[in-house]
Amino acid sequence: MAALLFLAGLLLTVLAMTEMARAKTTIIPRKDPSALVTSGIFRITRNPIYLSDLFFLAAGIMFWGSISALPLLWLFPKLIERRFIEDEEAKMRVHFGDEFEHWALKTRRWL
Repeated sequence: MAALLFLAGLLLTVLAMTEMARAKTTIIPRKDPSALVTSGIFRITRNPIYLSDLFFLAAGIMFWGSISALPLLWLFPKLIERRFIEDEEAKMRVHFGDEFEHWALKTRRWL
Protein backbone atom coordinates (compact mmCIF):
# COMPACT_ATOMS: atom_id res chain seq x y z
CA MET A 1 0.00 0.00 0.00
CA ALA A 2 2.87 2.37 0.77
CA ALA A 3 4.25 1.82 -2.73
CA LEU A 4 0.85 2.62 -4.28
CA LEU A 5 0.61 5.87 -2.32
CA PHE A 6 4.13 6.79 -3.37
CA LEU A 7 3.37 6.05 -7.03
CA ALA A 8 0.12 8.04 -6.82
CA GLY A 9 2.09 10.98 -5.43
CA LEU A 10 4.66 10.68 -8.18
CA LEU A 11 1.94 10.54 -10.84
CA LEU A 12 0.24 13.65 -9.43
CA THR A 13 3.52 15.56 -9.47
CA VAL A 14 4.31 14.56 -13.05
CA LEU A 15 0.79 15.43 -14.25
CA ALA A 16 0.90 18.83 -12.53
CA MET A 17 4.37 19.70 -13.80
CA THR A 18 3.38 18.66 -17.34
CA GLU A 19 0.32 20.94 -17.32
CA MET A 20 2.31 23.84 -15.87
CA ALA A 21 5.05 23.37 -18.46
CA ARG A 22 2.44 23.38 -21.25
CA ALA A 23 1.08 26.66 -19.89
CA LYS A 24 4.64 28.03 -19.58
CA THR A 25 4.13 29.08 -15.97
CA THR A 26 6.26 28.59 -12.89
CA ILE A 27 5.99 25.69 -10.47
CA ILE A 28 7.73 27.75 -7.79
CA PRO A 29 5.06 28.82 -5.28
CA ARG A 30 6.53 32.23 -4.42
CA LYS A 31 6.94 33.38 -8.03
CA ASP A 32 4.23 35.22 -9.93
CA PRO A 33 2.23 32.91 -12.18
CA SER A 34 2.04 33.76 -15.86
CA ALA A 35 -0.98 31.55 -16.52
CA LEU A 36 -3.88 30.06 -14.60
CA VAL A 37 -3.70 26.32 -15.19
CA THR A 38 -7.15 24.71 -15.02
CA SER A 39 -6.65 21.78 -17.39
CA GLY A 40 -5.58 18.21 -16.78
CA ILE A 41 -5.16 17.29 -13.12
CA PHE A 42 -6.03 20.89 -12.18
CA ARG A 43 -9.65 20.14 -13.14
CA ILE A 44 -9.77 17.74 -10.17
CA THR A 45 -7.64 19.50 -7.54
CA ARG A 46 -6.25 23.02 -7.21
CA ASN A 47 -3.14 21.71 -5.43
CA PRO A 48 -1.95 18.46 -6.99
CA ILE A 49 1.68 18.94 -5.95
CA TYR A 50 0.79 19.53 -2.30
CA LEU A 51 -1.59 16.57 -2.51
CA SER A 52 1.26 14.46 -3.85
CA ASP A 53 3.37 15.59 -0.87
CA LEU A 54 0.59 14.34 1.41
CA PHE A 55 0.64 11.00 -0.42
CA PHE A 56 4.43 10.80 0.01
CA LEU A 57 4.03 11.50 3.72
CA ALA A 58 1.35 8.82 4.05
CA ALA A 59 3.53 6.37 2.13
CA GLY A 60 6.45 7.02 4.46
CA ILE A 61 4.29 6.60 7.55
CA MET A 62 2.97 3.30 6.21
CA PHE A 63 6.37 2.07 5.04
CA TRP A 64 8.01 2.70 8.39
CA GLY A 65 4.92 1.72 10.40
CA SER A 66 5.07 4.95 12.36
CA ILE A 67 1.64 5.08 13.97
CA SER A 68 2.73 8.00 16.16
CA ALA A 69 3.19 10.06 12.96
CA LEU A 70 -0.43 9.59 11.82
CA PRO A 71 -1.52 13.03 13.18
CA LEU A 72 0.82 14.55 10.59
CA LEU A 73 -1.67 13.49 7.91
CA TRP A 74 -4.17 15.88 9.48
CA LEU A 75 -1.64 18.57 10.41
CA PHE A 76 0.19 18.72 7.06
CA PRO A 77 -2.73 20.08 4.98
CA LYS A 78 -3.51 22.70 7.65
CA LEU A 79 0.11 23.82 7.74
CA ILE A 80 0.44 23.93 3.95
CA GLU A 81 -2.78 25.92 3.62
CA ARG A 82 -1.62 28.56 6.10
CA ARG A 83 2.02 28.66 5.02
CA PHE A 84 1.61 28.53 1.24
CA ILE A 85 -1.85 28.07 -0.26
CA GLU A 86 -3.53 31.15 1.23
CA ASP A 87 -0.79 33.43 -0.14
CA GLU A 88 -0.73 31.65 -3.50
CA GLU A 89 -4.49 31.95 -3.88
CA ALA A 90 -4.42 35.63 -2.91
CA LYS A 91 -1.80 36.19 -5.60
CA MET A 92 -3.86 34.33 -8.18
CA ARG A 93 -6.92 36.40 -7.28
CA VAL A 94 -4.91 39.54 -8.06
CA HIS A 95 -3.50 38.15 -11.31
CA PHE A 96 -6.55 36.31 -12.66
CA GLY A 97 -9.58 37.81 -10.84
CA ASP A 98 -12.92 36.28 -11.79
CA GLU A 99 -11.29 33.51 -13.81
CA PHE A 100 -9.59 32.25 -10.64
CA GLU A 101 -12.76 32.68 -8.56
CA HIS A 102 -14.81 30.65 -11.04
CA TRP A 103 -12.22 27.85 -11.12
CA ALA A 104 -11.82 27.86 -7.31
CA LEU A 105 -15.59 27.54 -6.83
CA LYS A 106 -15.80 24.40 -8.94
CA THR A 107 -12.44 22.78 -8.09
CA ARG A 108 -11.61 21.45 -4.65
CA ARG A 109 -8.43 22.47 -2.90
CA TRP A 110 -7.38 18.90 -2.10
CA LEU A 111 -9.69 16.13 -3.34
